Amino acid sequence: MVKKLLIILVIICAIITFGAIKVSASTYTESDAKLIAKTVYGEARGCTPDEMRLVVWTILQRVGADGFPDTIEGVVLEPNQFQGYRKNNPIDPEIYELVVEELEKWASGEDPPTYDPWATDTPYYYFDGRDRSNWFRETYKK
Repeated sequence: MVKKLLIILVIICAIITFGAIKVSASTYTESDAKLIAKTVYGEARGCTPDEMRLVVWTILQRVGADGFPDTIEGVVLEPNQFQGYRKNNPIDPEIYELVVEELEKWASGEDPPTYDPWATDTPYYYFDGRDRSNWFRETYKK
């Protein structure tokens, strides 16, 4: 009886301990960081760091969302989505650093940033680049 109670206590402690450990929301590779950096270079080069972050998080929020691919590569390379991405775009060191910072936030489960007037709530999946008030915040429709 005591042995069974001890085993149950150990199991309960293990469940509590493992439940308290924060598991990464997502993972990424160096290749993912480079893909996003090349995309940000083409989409937002010359923009503010906040606008660059919005491009990064638009990509990240699409990963696994309904109607989008389940990988960063799939999202970036999906036809007719990120026109700024070019295989031969350079990897600007400052943009790459910004991308890695945002990927770390994403991987740790941090919420996407919001910035007025472009992204006032989440999730945001799309920005057409012509009219900065034209964010689609609900479900992206293809």
